Amino acid sequence: MKKVYEKRDEQKMIGTTPVLILRYNFYQDKFCGVDIETTLDVLPALVSLYGPATQADSGRQQYWWIGQTATATLQKTPGAAPWLSIWNNELRAQLEAAEKAATRQQGKAASADL
Repeated sequence: MKKVYEKRDEQKMIGTTPVLILRYNFYQDKFCGVDIETTLDVLPALVSLYGPATQADSGRQQYWWIGQTATATLQKTPGAAPWLSIWNNELRAQLEAAEKAATRQQGKAASADL
């Protein structure tokens, strides 16, 4: 179903910001997204590249750039390194639907065991 490959210390950069961890995500053997842990705040660089972000709740430090084929999400948590995720919209939707179906199936199986 979903496979994740992680690379640490690959010596990659986002602009001038070092990348700590890269997680390459695959669904049905197709590359569908990447999760990137950085050392510094990349929000200014992303805004300069992609324009202003969407922010659903100003109290949370989570930002979105939604495109036709991909969505980028930046999650900033106090005391933790920022995470940037970039996913293919179509494959992400397929993966989420499959995960929901699997969860429902597990719930039915657990109910049948009672």
